[in-house]
Amino acid sequence: MIRNGFWQFIMENYPPAERLIGMVTICRFSDALRHVGTALESIRHRLVSNNRETMQKGGHGHDISGDRPHLHTGRAHNPRGGTMTKNEYYEIVIDSYRPAEKMIGMVPAEKLDWAPGSTFMSTGQVLCHLSEGVGGGLDMLVSGKWPSMKEMEEGMKLEKLPSCTPQEALDKLKKDKEILRQVLDGVSEEDFANKVVTVPWGMTAKMERMTISFLEHFTNHKMQLFTYLKLLGLPVNTETLYGM
Repeated sequence: MIRNGFWQFIMENYPPAERLIGMVTICRFSDALRHVGTALESIRHRLVSNNRETMQKGGHGHDISGDRPHLHTGRAHNPRGGTMTKNEYYEIVIDSYRPAEKMIGMVPAEKLDWAPGSTFMSTGQVLCHLSEGVGGGLDMLVSGKWPSMKEMEEGMKLEKLPSCTPQEALDKLKKDKEILRQVLDGVSEEDFANKVVTVPWGMTAKMERMTISFLEHFTNHKMQLFTYLKLLGLPVNTETLYGM
């Protein structure tokens, strides 16, 4: 992913975070937004500095001076500020799977029906949803063979979500790795970088950007499982979450 693509990705992720911050009453909303603004300026400063260094060394810089960066439409080159390759994406996903697998294995069998509240997934449902991974969704993205929106909405109702044991979830995630590898092998580097794709719920983006959203979905549920384990009093910490 080129640098201004990364900047756009960050910019797209901050608005929902700001809305969530606005719903919390523990700290002052204005203070929290100020911290968000400071973080954005720090990211922008680092990207601009790196961009200048690249140009000084004879490389190709990218315009990241505006609030909305210009989307680079050509094929960038690796490894210097270029587009992420399929293999690089695969390795990033596998790196994210490793701590998830460890946390799945920590779930006590007697806690599969536990949930922090009546409107939350049970622990077993979280395991099952998390273990769907990234490969299956990417397969539907590439093939265009999606369930109907009505089927997806029905399947996501809390009472309809399936539950898994830890071993079942680990087996599903293992299978998803194979699917992910097969799907990526069937896509060209050019298509992975530049082909524009659409999902049934309305998002349209280049395939590379969409695959990052799929991984982000997995990461969000990995954090959900981490929170469940924490609430259950199990020994998890930052090292557990990031596989350090």
